[in-house]
Amino acid sequence: MNDMNFCLNSKIKENEKQQIVDKQKAIITEQQKEIDERHQVIDKLLIISTTVNNFYISESGDVFWYGRYTNGFYMDYLHSVKFCEISNSTIAQIKNKEEYDGIVNMIRPTTAELVAAWTGIIFDPVKGEVSTEDSFIQWEDSSQLLTGYWHRRFVNVYLTVFADSNDIGGMSNTYPNDLLSFAICQW
Repeated sequence: MNDMNFCLNSKIKENEKQQIVDKQKAIITEQQKEIDERHQVIDKLLIISTTVNNFYISESGDVFWYGRYTNGFYMDYLHSVKFCEISNSTIAQIKNKEEYDGIVNMIRPTTAELVAAWTGIIFDPVKGEVSTEDSFIQWEDSSQLLTGYWHRRFVNVYLTVFADSNDIGGMSNTYPNDLLSFAICQW
C-alpha cells in the first residue's frame, strides 16, 4: 500500500513539475516574442537612420519617409508600391492634416524646384470622391482636379511640394502609369 501511495505521489509531483516547466516555457516564449518585436522596431529605426535622410513620426506613431531609386529612375504607381515593400514599408496613407503638414515639411526640397511623390490614396474620378478610407486630401488646385468619365483612369493621388513654401503645392490625381521621382512610404 505504501509503495502504491509513493508511486501515486511521485506521479503527481512529476505532473506538477511538468506543469511548472510548461508554464515557464510559455512565459519565456512570450518574453522572446516581446523582445523580437522590440528588435524589429529598433531595426526599422536603424534602417531609417542609416538609409533615409528625412523621416517624420506622426502623433499616432506612424513613421513616414520618402525615397527614390538610387539610379534616379522614375517610377509608376506599382513600382512605388514595390519600392516601399522592398524597404519593409507600405505606400503612405495620409490620414489627417497633421500628417499632411509633417510630410510636406519632410519632403520640401532644398535644391530642386519641386518634388512630386506617390501616396497610397486612391480617388474615384467618376464619382469625384476618395476611395481610400480615413484619407486626408489637400488638393493642389480644385480647377485641376481631374474628374468625370474621361478621366476615369486617374485614380492615384500624388503630392507635389515646392521649394518655396509660398508656392501652392498639394495633391493631384493621375493615372497609375504616370512617372514620378519619389514615393512616400510608411512603417
